[in-house]
Order: sequence, then C-alpha cells, then structure tokens
Amino acid sequence: MQISVRWLQEWVDVGPDASALAEDLTLAGLEVSAVKTITPISPKIVVGEIVASGAHPFRKTLRICEVALGRARAVRIVCGASNARMGVKAAVALPGSTLPSGEKVRRVSIGGEMSGGVLCSAAEIGLEESSAGILEFDETATVGHAVTKHLGLDDAILHIELTPNRGDCLSVLGVAREIAAIRDKPLKKIEFSNRRAVTSSRIPLSVTAPADAPRYVGRVIERLDATRTTPDWMKERLRRSGLHSLGSIVDVTNFVMLELGQPLHAFDLRTVREGIVVRHARRGETLTLLNGTKLQLVPATLVIADQGAPIGLAGVMGGQSSGVGENTQTIFLESAYFRPDIVASCARE
Repeated sequence: MQISVRWLQEWVDVGPDASALAEDLTLAGLEVSAVKTITPISPKIVVGEIVASGAHPFRKTLRICEVALGRARAVRIVCGASNARMGVKAAVALPGSTLPSGEKVRRVSIGGEMSGGVLCSAAEIGLEESSAGILEFDETATVGHAVTKHLGLDDAILHIELTPNRGDCLSVLGVAREIAAIRDKPLKKIEFSNRRAVTSSRIPLSVTAPADAPRYVGRVIERLDATRTTPDWMKERLRRSGLHSLGSIVDVTNFVMLELGQPLHAFDLRTVREGIVVRHARRGETLTLLNGTKLQLVPATLVIADQGAPIGLAGVMGGQSSGVGENTQTIFLESAYFRPDIVASCARE
C-alpha cells in the first residue's frame, strides 16, 4: 500500500524526516520498500481563471483564452483543450517556469497569436501519466496562488509491504496508531459529529449466512447530486494512495476506507429489487463486476443480492448492474464485516 506522510501528520506527529520514519516502521515490522518524495513544482505554475474564451482566427482547433491571475491584467493564452472555457480555474505555467518534464515555458507565437503561458493538463504538471484536457480546479482554488500550495504537493509517499496478518494497518489511522506506539507519541483526537437520518425510507434487509457475515448494516441516502465534483484535496489524497477519482459518491467511500480502514460500498437503489439479502451463491448464478469481469459463481461464494440476483461480491467488488453513476440520486450505503477467509477465497477466485 502507499500512504501520504502529510495525511499521517493529521493523526500523529511524524517528524520532519520521512526516511527516518520509514526506518522506524521497517524495524517495527512494517516494511517500507520505498519513500517517494514529491518535488514541488515551479512556483511560477499558478492557479488561473479563464475569464474569456474565443476561437483562434486562423486555427479552428485552437482557442484564445483570457486568463486572470490576480493581477491588474489578464494574460492571453492560446490553448487547444476542449474544456478551456470561461469560468474554469486551471493550472497556468507562466513564462520562466519549468514543467516537470524539463520543458521551459516561454512567450511564443501560435498561428500568429502570442501566447503568454500554458494552460496545463494533469500530465504536464506531473500528476498523471496521461490526461485529456486541462486540469480543472474546484471553487476553493485561489487565483494567483501556486499550484503546489493549492494541492499540498510538498509531501512524501511511503510504500509499505504489509503481511497478511497486519490488516490493522491497511489505513491511515492504522499506520498512525503504529507510529504513535513506536515513537511514544499521542494519537491526535479527531472529532466526529453524529448525523441524524433525514429520511424515513427503509429497505428489507436479511442475512442468511451469519457465520460469514457477522455484521452487515446500511442506510438509505436520498437526494444526492452525483454530478458534483470531488474536492481537489480529496482527489489528491486518493491519487497519492494509488486511486483515481471515480465520481463523488465512490470517492467518498474510498476516502473513508483509506483513512479509517472501514470498507464501504454504495448501491444505486433504483436497481435494487425488493431489498438486500446477504447469502451464499446458488448453483448456476453469474455476476458481472464493476470492472466488467463476468464470474460463474460457486455455492460457497458469499454475495450481496436483491430478490432477483447477486449484485455484489461480498468484501471484494460491487456488481455492474447496481453501480452508481451520474444519474444516481438514491443509494443504499453498505458497511459490513465479512469473515476474512471467505473474502480472501472469493478474491482469489
């Protein structure tokens, strides 16, 4: 697993030296195979906001954007990205900056129009191996601030090789608890506020395999807007943990799993027929997972099902038919404890 040192710092004092932290963890039995330091990008790569966008007079595939940078005048930048539109906040590499690839940014003429910088994609500033379009920031991004500051790029990533008996460390909280014990540091208290349910909606729920699913609970959550974008800070924490942003609902469940170690899964409630049943698979049943893999289930397999068919592989992955998407408005949010060996055997299959 990979884990952000900045994220750990929110739970326990990790000290200034990531290499020393890695050594302490390794000596305690959590082998850190690598420490990757994230080098802050040029301070001349800043947050800009496109305040006007129009067609290039001579190149149909290009647009001329007026980009505000918190200065008296906006900067004119020629860009070919399809999402370069008015109102977008993006990373702007100004003349004199150097991209992570080593390319130096200068004022240049593109098709007869001067361009005073580069509207950058995630790949161009080193966040992704490949990406389409310019990187869009959320409303919290402050125009004129360095992108390094907005995304908190001064960080280090620990790559930890966990053995099967240390599932307690498969989270930020778990590793932070280990650091607190190793270094005799207090674990910071994080305040959680209780939320009352604002809906009276319920669905039938039964567990017919209690030995393999000793604890299974969930809640109906309504009136969701799945088109809302995930905040930049959360996307960054997911990315540094090795996960891509998959939409706000899925991102929240992944974030909770990474931080607290409790897996969650959201089912689109429109697709669930007459409630949830946690049971063993029946002979001849199949399940297509979210990644497109079609499984021929065997009777020992623990599944989450509705009254028609399996809709998820317990503790492993949800089914394609019940996956959330941009049109999802109501979900059943699952939180469960499944017997570890049954999950391991299902995952191997």
